[in-house]
Amino acid sequence: IGIVHIFKLLETAQGEFLCWLATFTIMLLFWFRADTIGGVRKGDPARPDDPGDIYFSSHGYLCFTVRRAKRGSAHIQAFVKSISPPPPANTLRTMIWAKLRLALDVKKNGTRLIGPQLWGDDPKRAADVISQKMKEILHRGDCGIPLGTFISSHSWRKAGASAAACLRIDWHTIMCWGMWKTHISAEKYIDPTYLFDRVLASIFDFLMNVHTPQLEFLEGTGWKGYDGHDMADDGVFEMGKLDLN
Repeated sequence: IGIVHIFKLLETAQGEFLCWLATFTIMLLFWFRADTIGGVRKGDPARPDDPGDIYFSSHGYLCFTVRRAKRGSAHIQAFVKSISPPPPANTLRTMIWAKLRLALDVKKNGTRLIGPQLWGDDPKRAADVISQKMKEILHRGDCGIPLGTFISSHSWRKAGASAAACLRIDWHTIMCWGMWKTHISAEKYIDPTYLFDRVLASIFDFLMNVHTPQLEFLEGTGWKGYDGHDMADDGVFEMGKLDLN
């Protein structure tokens, strides 16, 4: 997927369009399945202080209450996954954090739009709804999606895992963040032809070890002035070869 293109759109997006791009971004950052997104509950209008299932903590952490992991395991014990705020030098994730905050403030009929109001209240249909919206917003030509391939809501999970492997993030971290029980399951998501792109280090810096060489890409211009050359275009599937394990 043309990750750079998505974040260029995110920079100026507003309203419902912003909320959809924010949803895609959250799925990419957390490597979530659509079924997990579909488990998000509406905020309680009777509780003005209720942050909902997606919120920023008082220390700037992006938090997500996971209520569904995948189809067939809907009744899990809810838990919170969180991502630390970006360091000042990381201009890309700083922009992402600012736009996600704006998106979480968008309301419709007095209720936050990001949630069941956006993708429906049936978790089992969330994948279809999100995949269709991806096709409407992320045009093939803009995102570098080759002919004979397609993107879906599951592309964000594959893109995140492939980027992590490319960044030399250790397998223990990959398995924990992707919530995979076995090395084999995680490896199915990784595209060995995926090439390093410096923008990936800015997106997934929170998963990287302090000794990872690619952290040097967070210094200097980084996202600022990025020309889109060699865009990260993973997360596409060959027709007939979609693996949802």
